[in-house]
Amino acid sequence: MDTVLVVSRGNDSDRKTSTLRHGLGDITAFSSAKIELLSDEVLGFTNEYLLTFFNDKGLLHDKAFVFSAFVISDDAAVTIPIIDQPGIYAV
Repeated sequence: MDTVLVVSRGNDSDRKTSTLRHGLGDITAFSSAKIELLSDEVLGFTNEYLLTFFNDKGLLHDKAFVFSAFVISDDAAVTIPIIDQPGIYAV
């Protein structure tokens, strides 16, 4: 994935976080990149991550990943097989 950009934001019924933009550059296949440290205060929010990147043919792709409140937790983490690291599956 080339020129990877991630926009992150969170909200609940009456509060919202700042919108953060992360330029991750190029990410090779079967690898990962850290985006941000989540503080405990925002884990109760609905957290949204918007991923935008170019594929190897130069086509632009984007996808939104939405995590409901309290879904992101150590208890919910599983080993992600492709990168052999703990994480939360997003679809």
